[in-house]
Amino acid sequence: MYLVRSGALQGFEALVARFGANPAALLAEQGLSSALLRQPDAYLAYPRVAELMERAAESCDYPWFGFELSRLQRHSVLGELVLRAAQEPTRAAAIEVMLRHVHLHASGISTLQRSSPGSSARQQVAIAFEFKSPRGTLQLMQLSLGVLHRSLMDLCGGQNDDYEVWVTQPVGMDGRHGEQPFGHPPVLFSKEVNAVEFPAAWMEAAPLRDEEHLSQHLQRQLDYLESVYPNDLLLQLRYSISNLLPSGECSLDRCAAALGLHPRLLQKRLQRQGLSFGQVLRESREQIALQHLQNSSISLTDLALNLGFAELSVFSRSFKRWQGVSPQGWRKRWREGRG
Repeated sequence: MYLVRSGALQGFEALVARFGANPAALLAEQGLSSALLRQPDAYLAYPRVAELMERAAESCDYPWFGFELSRLQRHSVLGELVLRAAQEPTRAAAIEVMLRHVHLHASGISTLQRSSPGSSARQQVAIAFEFKSPRGTLQLMQLSLGVLHRSLMDLCGGQNDDYEVWVTQPVGMDGRHGEQPFGHPPVLFSKEVNAVEFPAAWMEAAPLRDEEHLSQHLQRQLDYLESVYPNDLLLQLRYSISNLLPSGECSLDRCAAALGLHPRLLQKRLQRQGLSFGQVLRESREQIALQHLQNSSISLTDLALNLGFAELSVFSRSFKRWQGVSPQGWRKRWREGRG
């Protein structure tokens, strides 16, 4: 089944209402509700979301509905992936990491990073859907390209005019003869792929790191922790660690910030329980690793990255210290034991 996080529809209801249409009715047509959209980590059937987007564009009589929805989102819905990717040494590596993990946001998307077929001075990231929808996927592709453009700007910077959006859509297919969407890079029609292009000269520079975005991410996490685990510091810390590990930002200082504590105060509170931050970090990594090795087919390289390890070899050595066997050996033993 092809699924997408409901966070991809952030701002959907407000945008539909702005055009005078009824968002609740459109959601109900697809068996969806406003409550689902308020849970950004819920998963929705991707083809159903595609159909919802097409119906919304029709009801609003606006052919650039997908692009407009992406423009109104405060941050790229790939926010956590962008935060993780920004830890890489170059923008080329950062984009590669982001694309490698995009399945965590949406399954059913294939991606390709390459030099532009039109010019070696341009870099291109192309995307395609592995599924079909009865009404098509035009609006969903617009939304996806818009999100991709926002994510690339988060990592690489630049202005809209530094980018180009390629669409396979023919000129005039929207009935408006190639009118350009507002607030987006130039759109080039009738291309062989759907893609975003930008200068290749950017690729070896270090990616941008948005400290404000990271702070907002930590504050949202803090609000959630206080609502779910109001009096349990250890559970709060473990949850914080599990969320920060994939971003590469899991440190005592970052976790303390997520909990609204000074690092020294966090350490003192842990010491009262006979614990240290390093011990809780190690135990959390081990628990998450075992859960993935038992219950998923994630590659060991992806698992190592999700646990905040720079290299698979470092993860493998650590895991062997914890369990006395390599991750691959542990997974094999577990599956044989279940058989």
